[in-house]
Amino acid sequence: MFINHLLITINYCEDIVKSYNFGMEDKEYLKRLGFKIKILRKLRNLSQDDIADKLFIDKSYYSKVERGLTNPTILYLRNLSKVLDISISELVDSSIKFD
Repeated sequence: MFINHLLITINYCEDIVKSYNFGMEDKEYLKRLGFKIKILRKLRNLSQDDIADKLFIDKSYYSKVERGLTNPTILYLRNLSKVLDISISELVDSSIKFD
């Protein structure tokens, strides 16, 4: 009885994992976040070089963040939010809002 229950539970969990595409949702979020960062940067009349210099990072890394090609760390987002003069919670909010 226990083994049957265990097998049913395992099959159920596998079905859930198969039905949820982890990668696609994450990729879409990173693209939206990157787009939001890009718009906020432009609204503040800053170049990618300006941001990279203020954060002491390589411009190519910053460009990847704006294009949604990398997953920035929380420390990176905290520092970026300071440069963009926005709270970190507003920055990472998945809805697109611009000031």
